[in-house]
Amino acid sequence: MAAAKQGNRVVFDVAQPERFGRAGVPLRFFILLLFFIPGSINWLASLVYLPIMTAVLVREEGAEEFLAEDATRVADLLRWIVGIYAYFAFLTDHLSFDDPHESIRFEIHPDGRPTPRSALARIAKSIPNVIVFAVVGIGALGVWLVANVLILATGNYPRPLYAYQRAVNRWQARLFSYHTSLVDEYPPFRLDTGRAS
Repeated sequence: MAAAKQGNRVVFDVAQPERFGRAGVPLRFFILLLFFIPGSINWLASLVYLPIMTAVLVREEGAEEFLAEDATRVADLLRWIVGIYAYFAFLTDHLSFDDPHESIRFEIHPDGRPTPRSALARIAKSIPNVIVFAVVGIGALGVWLVANVLILATGNYPRPLYAYQRAVNRWQARLFSYHTSLVDEYPPFRLDTGRAS
């Protein structure tokens, strides 16, 4: 993976579709009803098991091997996870398990030298970030509810609300990337609502 300038180690972007299919609204609502509590627990658990997975891989192979060989596989796993969240958040109308590149842009430019200890320390270090992200996530749930109604009525929803959802998912992508020790940069406490460069 090519090097990136500081502050741009994780790139997440998606372009708003011209129209959303109304048929996707009931599916997303069903997903919410069925998976909200288990999904929330799994999201929190991932912030523990991703650093543990990284710590094990780094311990077995070393930092250089991890970044050279496992980074691509871990990034692919994160791309799949981020793609599901992007679909659920009404950022894209395509849920693709085969190639999330079709609808989103997600790039990780690995850096640093992770150790098992530094990987596990990220669990505690990111607690403040996770707390603030949870508050922002409540707002995203409100936007999601509004988007449901507007997409059913008009086939789309306002760009400022879309930008908010994209920013929340961008923050989440950075948080996951940090938790897998692919990047050393701590996820910033801000919503980047613009398009990625």
